[in-house]
Amino acid sequence: MSTELKRKIEDHLKEICVNTKVCSKGKYKIIVEIPPYKCYRNNFGGSIGFKMKIGKNDFIEIPLDMLVILYDRALSNRKIYERQVFAEPYKKLIETKPCYVHAVGGILESAKLARKQGNKYLLEDLKS
Repeated sequence: MSTELKRKIEDHLKEICVNTKVCSKGKYKIIVEIPPYKCYRNNFGGSIGFKMKIGKNDFIEIPLDMLVILYDRALSNRKIYERQVFAEPYKKLIETKPCYVHAVGGILESAKLARKQGNKYLLEDLKS
């Protein structure tokens, strides 16, 4: 992946702010922390990213690196982000927290990197 692609993705992600709701259904999947928040759960090692509320007292962390990796993988998947795109590099994570698939999709959609169609997210063309 080029550093230019990574920069463009990260520029889009800067549009997401605290209290952004990334899923139209339900009352959760709300961003509660944004970069430079450090993700430590799931062996993320302090990577910069987002913290999202996914239940009354439950949260997940989504590092920027994860979003870039998944966007790049979706490009190779006919520009479609879906469960299988997430499952291969993050198999263990999807087994314990399957909500990650749509949490990531919701972030991509909120950042105008993708648009939801059914259970999939179609990647948008990146603008400079």
